[in-house]
Amino acid sequence: MVVEDNETDLYLLKRFLSAEPPVQHLLRARDGEEGVELLDELASGGRGSLPDLIVVDLNLPRVNGHEVLAHLRAQQAFQKTPVIVVTSSEAESERKKAIEGGADGYFVKPFDIASYRRLPDAIAQARRVRAERLAHPQTGVS
Repeated sequence: MVVEDNETDLYLLKRFLSAEPPVQHLLRARDGEEGVELLDELASGGRGSLPDLIVVDLNLPRVNGHEVLAHLRAQQAFQKTPVIVVTSSEAESERKKAIEGGADGYFVKPFDIASYRRLPDAIAQARRVRAERLAHPQTGVS
């Protein structure tokens, strides 16, 4: 699942999300409010199976990415789902806020297409972080 309002960024995310493992079905929300609605629908079982990865842009209209992240982490259905935040912000305060809010990874949107090749590695790292958090919830590993 991807919550992203920018069509160019969505195209690049889809291209590099397909690298490993291949994406079978991509759900997309165009803004934070639509993202929250889609999460609620998924959590209630109204759209079939839950996503195995959620990608959330921080700079979203209507409901920002931090609010989307808080909403999904508040739902039991998504506790095992790795979440990676994508943003143009390199600010350490934004990264820290996202990680503390439950993101398993933080990917700064590059200004060149070649740098998007790092996305699969960032996703693999986010999956490892989520697995570690589930294995050791009391330690707050990040």
